[in-house]
Amino acid sequence: FFHLLTQPTVSSFLPAKQTLTHSIMRLARQLARTVHSCMRSEPSVTFLAARQRQPDTLTQLRASRWLRSSRRARHSAPPSKHAPANIEHLRNIGIMAHIDAGKTTLTERMLLYAGVTRYAGNVDDGNTVMDFLDEERQRGITISSAATTFHWQDHTINLIDTPGHVDFTLEVERALRVLDGCVAVVDGVAGVQAQTATVWAQANRHNVPRIAFINKLDREGADVKAAVTSLEDKLGARPVLLHVPVGLGRDFSGVLDVLDLTHLTWSEDGHDLTRQSLTPGTDLHELAVAARSAAIEALAEVDDGLAETLLGNEATTPLDISSDRLRRSLRRATLANEVVPVLCGAARRNKGVQPVLDAVVDFLPSPQDRGATRLDQKTAKKSNTLHVQPEPTEPTAALAFKVVHDQHRGALVFLRVFSGQLHPRTVLRNNTRDQKERLLNLLEVRADRTIDIDVAGPGSIVAAVGLKHVVTGDTLVVDKDRTLRHARLSGIDVPEPVFTCSLESASASDEPEFLQALDWMQREDPSIRVTQDEQTGQTLLSGMGELHLEIVRSRLQGHYNVETFAGPVQVAYRERPMEGVCIQHRLHRHVSGDMQDVSVDVELVVEPGLGAAVCDIHLDDDTGREVLQQDRVAEAVRYGVLAACMRGPLLYYPIMDTRVIVSNLECAEETPAGAISACMGEAVAHALNLASVQLFQPLMHLEVMVDEPLLGDVLNDLSSKRQGNVKAIDDKEGHRIVQAEVPLANMVGYASALRGITSGSATFHMQFSHYDQVSASDASQLLNTR
Repeated sequence: FFHLLTQPTVSSFLPAKQTLTHSIMRLARQLARTVHSCMRSEPSVTFLAARQRQPDTLTQLRASRWLRSSRRARHSAPPSKHAPANIEHLRNIGIMAHIDAGKTTLTERMLLYAGVTRYAGNVDDGNTVMDFLDEERQRGITISSAATTFHWQDHTINLIDTPGHVDFTLEVERALRVLDGCVAVVDGVAGVQAQTATVWAQANRHNVPRIAFINKLDREGADVKAAVTSLEDKLGARPVLLHVPVGLGRDFSGVLDVLDLTHLTWSEDGHDLTRQSLTPGTDLHELAVAARSAAIEALAEVDDGLAETLLGNEATTPLDISSDRLRRSLRRATLANEVVPVLCGAARRNKGVQPVLDAVVDFLPSPQDRGATRLDQKTAKKSNTLHVQPEPTEPTAALAFKVVHDQHRGALVFLRVFSGQLHPRTVLRNNTRDQKERLLNLLEVRADRTIDIDVAGPGSIVAAVGLKHVVTGDTLVVDKDRTLRHARLSGIDVPEPVFTCSLESASASDEPEFLQALDWMQREDPSIRVTQDEQTGQTLLSGMGELHLEIVRSRLQGHYNVETFAGPVQVAYRERPMEGVCIQHRLHRHVSGDMQDVSVDVELVVEPGLGAAVCDIHLDDDTGREVLQQDRVAEAVRYGVLAACMRGPLLYYPIMDTRVIVSNLECAEETPAGAISACMGEAVAHALNLASVQLFQPLMHLEVMVDEPLLGDVLNDLSSKRQGNVKAIDDKEGHRIVQAEVPLANMVGYASALRGITSGSATFHMQFSHYDQVSASDASQLLNTR
C-alpha cells in the first residue's frame, strides 16, 4: 500500500484532489499504526511479512516518515493553503440558547451542508464534531465552547458553539466578547427559556447583533406564534418573521420564504433544497403575502426610507417592494440591533439549516461593519483612549479569550485579532501583565483539529502556541511596535463562584500532579477558584454549581489522570457590615533586617456600600500632602484593604458590598510598601469587628416545569424543605411552570430529590439571583458549627 502511494503516477494527481489526498493519508497512517502494533506483538508475523516483499529504500523512507507523523495526525489537520479571508466576507458568529434547544444539532448540520463533514453527528449518539470532550459525549450536553471554521457562499464563517447550562455561563460571556454576531436558537415548543434570557442579556451587554432560529417545529406542541411572542415579551426584542412554517409537528414539511415568496422543501437527508415560487391566489401565497406585509410594517418602524416609500404612495402593496430592498433594510436594522430576523425549521430533521447560513451572510456583520475597537491606554503620566480599525495596516491588537491545555503542545491560547496581523515566531507584549512572550505557531481551529497557518489578519479567531503566561482577558500587541504600548482592550467579566467543596489527591505521591492539574484548570476556566483553608490546610475548590464541580473532578481523573477525593458541597456565603465605623490605627514595627522602626498611622471609615461586589475603596487624603496620590502608596493601600476584605470576622467568608474610605495616612517616605499594606489590613479587620457584620447567602432563581398532578408535591417540597418563595405559577402546553426564589444552601442535591418526587418527569433550571441576609436562626446554627 505504501509502495502504491509513492508511485509517480499516483502522487502526480493527488495534489489536485486535496480531500482525496487527506483521506488516503489518514488511511495510510491508520494502517501504519496497526502494522506497527502487530510488529511489536507478533515478531514472527513481522519476519514473514518482511520477507514476502522488500520495498525499495525510497518507499521505506516515506513509510517511516508517515509513521512518525501519525502521532501528530490525531492533533492537527493538513496545513492550510488558504490565503487570509477578505474581511468583508468574514463572519464571526456564535450559537447560543437554553440547554437542549438544539444548538449543537444545528451546528452539526451547518458543517454537513458546508462540506466540512460527511455526516451529521447526533448528540444522543455521542458522535458530534463540536462536542468532542468525553464528558460532553457521555452527558449529551455542551460543556466547553468549541470553535470551527468553514465556508459558505464565498464567505468564511468562524463559528463558536456555546454551552446552554447555567454553570458554564462564562463560556458564553467570553465567546460573546469576541464575536460579531449570534444565532439564538429558540425551542419551538417551550419558547424563550430561562438561560435564553440570560445569554440574550449578555449579548445586549456586548451589543452583538442577532438572528433567531425557532427550532423543533417537528415536535408536537410547536407554536411559532407563541415563540415569536416570547421573544417580544421576555427579551424585549423586535422580531421580524421571515419564515412561515407549512404544517407543525408531524405535518411539518417546509417553510414559506416571505422575502422571495417561495416554498422551501427538503429531502430526507436535507441536502436537496427545493425552492418553488408560490402561485398567486393559492392559500400558501396569501399566507406568505400577509407575513410579508407584517415584516414590512415592522421594518418601516425603524427604516425612515421604507416608511416614506409606503406613505408616499398609498397604492404601494407588499408585492411592490423588491426582496433586495427589504434585505438591505433588514441588514441595516439588524446591525443596529433594532430588529431580530426570525427563521424557522427543525434541525434534527435537516430542515431550515441552509436559510440560516444564508441569513448569517446576509444580515450579520463582518468585522468591518463593527467598526473601530477601543483601547484604554494608561501610563504613569496620563490616561487616554485609542481606537484601531480592523485593517491589516493598523497596529496589531489581539485579545486572549480562552486557554486550553493540550498534552502535546502545552497551552493553546485562543485569540481574536481586532487589528493588524499576527505571524508565527513573533515577539508579543502582554500589556495586561507587562510581559514579553514569543508566539511560536498560529493555528486555525476546527473543533478538536487544528491547521497551521502563516498569518492571522483582522477579525481572525485563531489559536496560538508558545504563550506560557497568557490568561483569559489579556491584551497582546507586537512588542516592537510601541504605538499600543500600555494599551488594553476591555477584558472579560468572570462571575463569582457560589459552590465550594474540599478536594484532595488520592495519595501523597500524586500531590504535585494534583496541584499542577488544578493550576492548568484554573487557567482554562477562570470561574474556578482553588484556595487553601488556613485552619485545616485543605484544598478548596469553588465553582458555579454542582455540575461544574463534578465536571472538574471528572476532568482531573480523565484528562490529567489524577485520582481525587471530594468533600461535601458547601455554599459560598458572604459577610457584610451593617453600620459604619470610623477608626484610627497605628502600626509600629521593628524591621530587624534594616534595624529600623516603621510607623504607619491611618484613619479610615468602613460602611455598607452601594452594591459593590467586594469593596469600594476611596482614597481621600485631607492632610494636603497628597500621600495617597503616590502610585506606590496607593497600590499598597488597595492591596491591604482587599486582602482584609477576603476574610470576614464571622466565618471567614469574603466581605461584600462595603465602602472603605481612607481619609488620612501618615508614614515616612522610606516606609516599605509591605508595612503600609499590613497597617491597612489590620485597620480594616479591626473596623469590621466593630461594624455589626452579618452573614449573607446566595438566592437562586428557580424554574420548575412539572405536570399538573405533581404540582402540589413540588410546591410542598419547595416551601417546607427548601424555604423557597414561590413568585408565580404559569401554564405552558399542559405543564405548570413554577417560578421561585430559593436559598442555594437548600438546593444541594435538588436534582435527585426532584427526580424522586416526580419519577423523573419534571425538569428544572436554576441561576444566581442575588445575595440576601441569612435569618437569625440559620446564622446562629452556622456559627455554632464553626
